[in-house]
Amino acid sequence: MLDAKPPPSSLPLPIPLLFLVLLFSIAAVSFASDYACQELSTSCGSVTNITYPFWLANDPADLFTHCGYPEFMVICRNNTPILSLATDNYTVTDIDHDRRIISLADADIFGSADTCPRVRHNLTSLTNFSLAYAPSDTYLTFFFNCNDDRTEYTVPCLGHAGGNISFVLTDEMIENNSLVPDNCEAVIVAPVLRDHLNSLEYELANRYKEALQGGFELNWSASTNDTCSHCEQSYGRCGSNMTSSRTLVFACFCSDGRTESYNCSGSHGKKKKKKLKGTQL
Repeated sequence: MLDAKPPPSSLPLPIPLLFLVLLFSIAAVSFASDYACQELSTSCGSVTNITYPFWLANDPADLFTHCGYPEFMVICRNNTPILSLATDNYTVTDIDHDRRIISLADADIFGSADTCPRVRHNLTSLTNFSLAYAPSDTYLTFFFNCNDDRTEYTVPCLGHAGGNISFVLTDEMIENNSLVPDNCEAVIVAPVLRDHLNSLEYELANRYKEALQGGFELNWSASTNDTCSHCEQSYGRCGSNMTSSRTLVFACFCSDGRTESYNCSGSHGKKKKKKLKGTQL
């Protein structure tokens, strides 16, 4: 009688089963990443790709954990995406993630039916240091209700009952003309796209609204924000985390599901691991 052969110590997994195991492992890692920092785009109106570093909030008063630069909160109001710069609201018309450019327009002007709107938001500098004017931008300067006898570059529809007049000048007009209006009630500087402004040629005084509605472009970068820069250099994503005391603190969301207070390399701060159901981290 022949002795029975002992069973092998281990058997290779069948190819279909091995494929399922690998697929589950990949899905588990992806789930952990998505859990820590959602990568899905959200929409508001015609802007369909509101995603990192931007994030969408329906109510700015609500505090919650989110993935994205804290100052890049987009509010969806009446199906219109709004981004705040300082204390003023601007309509988001496009987000180009490849070029890292967000296109904006003055919210008061963009959807206005007023054919002769008065600009009220002075945007001479940006307080958000993660944003910078793009090379495509230039500026219009409005001089409102000036006690000036100059007649060139006046805006006819912005006449004043007291006899004062208003002007709109481009940067080139100001540089090439020493007779800049003075004794004015207000001076407002608004960014516009250079290409839109050039298309108006000599009709600026009557068509300045078109240039304002065309908006302007801003580049975004984390390089000017040291905290966020360190997080992204460690392949994490910046955001805010809700603490037990209901306050928001900076958070670096890592691809493996961890949430760190500095970066994903663990070189600063104590690691905190999130345990997901059915997933070993």
